[in-house]
Amino acid sequence: MKICQEQLPQCNPQPVAQANCGSGSTYPTKSPQQLDLFPAPRPASIPVDPALRGVAEEMLAERKFDCYLGLFDSHRRLPAFLDLAPALTNEEYWPLVRSVWMSSETLYPHAELWFELLQAPRGGRERLMIPSDRRALARMPEELRLYRGCNSEEGIRGLSWTPDLATAIKFAHYSCGPRRRFLLGGLLPPPGRPRVAVATCAKVDVLAYFSGRREHEIVVNPAALTINPGTIGPAAWAP
Repeated sequence: MKICQEQLPQCNPQPVAQANCGSGSTYPTKSPQQLDLFPAPRPASIPVDPALRGVAEEMLAERKFDCYLGLFDSHRRLPAFLDLAPALTNEEYWPLVRSVWMSSETLYPHAELWFELLQAPRGGRERLMIPSDRRALARMPEELRLYRGCNSEEGIRGLSWTPDLATAIKFAHYSCGPRRRFLLGGLLPPPGRPRVAVATCAKVDVLAYFSGRREHEIVVNPAALTINPGTIGPAAWAP
């Protein structure tokens, strides 16, 4: 699924510290009625390997959902999480969104879906970030300079950015590599060249900050970014 600028919502998300976020989004989101709680689920995506099925059933019955999702390869956790989502309490939902996001290797092709999950009309949204990440975000300046590694002009319009140029360069190379093409089933166009986009945004528009894996990841709606014209190519990366 290709995401272009026109497909992304023009919205001003509420500050991440608020308990409920995203009610003003123009993206289609599930109503509170659709998020009613159900007993522990039996998702269709339970691993088919007989050696894992019993373990998966036990984890679901005990609501050990993070352990259950760990049975899936990283690029298969999002579908498994979607099976679980209607049955999750708010206390379970937000930490699992963080966990699945941080373990996913291919976020951009599912940008619209991720935006909906991040803006779900649920309480307790502060649980999306761990306390130390909330404090780190609070200490950041009101305007942020961000970078994003990609391999095309279209790839600039993603949710995941970083204030660290070295991290963006790493992902620029990754976006052109065989691992990403494999995870997307060979559906990508021929690899472009690695490039880094530069943008600024207001801190109030940040959806989340994740320090895990030392990537200093800023999650932000691309519609809220002021993207600098042009990109930084490899020739400019050398010290």
